[in-house]
Amino acid sequence: MIAYYYDKSFDGLLTAVFESFERRQVPDEIRGPGESAVSLWSEPVRIVSDPAKADRVWHALTKSISDAQANRLFRIHYSGMEEIDLPLVRLIRKIFLQGPGIMENFADPDVLAIKKADRRVSREAERVAQFMRFQQTADHVYFAACGPDYDVVPMVLGHFRDRFADQHWMVYDMRRKKGYYFDGLAVQWVTLESDKIDSSGDVNAGVLSEDEILFQRLWKQYFRSICIDQRLNLKLHRQKVPKKYWKYLTEKKQDMPEKK
Repeated sequence: MIAYYYDKSFDGLLTAVFESFERRQVPDEIRGPGESAVSLWSEPVRIVSDPAKADRVWHALTKSISDAQANRLFRIHYSGMEEIDLPLVRLIRKIFLQGPGIMENFADPDVLAIKKADRRVSREAERVAQFMRFQQTADHVYFAACGPDYDVVPMVLGHFRDRFADQHWMVYDMRRKKGYYFDGLAVQWVTLESDKIDSSGDVNAGVLSEDEILFQRLWKQYFRSICIDQRLNLKLHRQKVPKKYWKYLTEKKQDMPEKK
């Protein structure tokens, strides 16, 4: 049993692929810093990220498969999904050893694992784009919070940049404590002070514009008025709008306190 340990970066993953060929071995486990191997008898192998080795693997990979397929592998790794590192390494090895046709062989367990992971990550990114609720601050910045299972906010920034190209906005990932601010020209990575937003992503009422407070109350009133209690189907509602997103939806929250 061989366990590879790396720094969880994509360069580190590609370096692990390079090392597996150089060492003529296929790892049984791939772990990040501080993670324990499943088997007590695993032989630990420390992988040090090497940009030169990573570039060689990436260049060879993009020559073997399409850019869309290669970017899909990057996206899945970037999402931070657990237990996906080993299928990624094994699949990249198979692409080099068996050819790009392996990507369509869904009887292969690694191909199937990557296919399922891509479906989950893509669905999460789509829902983040669908269920985002922006709040206008007093300085005319539109702020929205979310807490997705996977690190998918960077995957939907293009959608918001195209849709709100003439506005300043910020999308903040509450789970990972990082956000992205668009100033009308470019997107920048940012962090926020904890006293500016609460656990559900609500901006401090003193920071919101007066119009925003009114709009939120009108939206909640509209949402309640169109709801027909006799036709309420909570099971279907949870399927269409999973409950984990409710805390970030304006229409699901209690009325805001008066601005002081």
